[in-house]
Amino acid sequence: NEITARKERQQDERRNNKGQRKDEDAAEGEKTNEREQARLDRIEEACKAAEERAIAAVPQPATWAGRLRYEEQCQKAAAEARKNAIKEEARKEELRKKEAEERRIRDEQRRKEQEERRKR
Repeated sequence: NEITARKERQQDERRNNKGQRKDEDAAEGEKTNEREQARLDRIEEACKAAEERAIAAVPQPATWAGRLRYEEQCQKAAAEARKNAIKEEARKEELRKKEAEERRIRDEQRRKEQEERRKR
């Protein structure tokens, strides 16, 4: 009876640990999804702003005949601006990652130095 009770307790603990891990994984997944959504939102905002600036820079046609060419120029300018905005956001993201990594390394070194001082 005692052995059976111990085995059941161990199984319950394992089940709880698995459930806790699943909850933690789900929470981490939500954080990752939120970060990814924020990144996509930043890219979309940058693209919209770049497209608006590019379209505004295209000269207005003086005649109705120039209207079709104007539309094509707007589409080309918007597509180019969108492409450049995506590249720029990717560059900024890489820079942010690099800075975060450097910050992490500096913090780690600072912690090690503080531990060394405490030991002395």
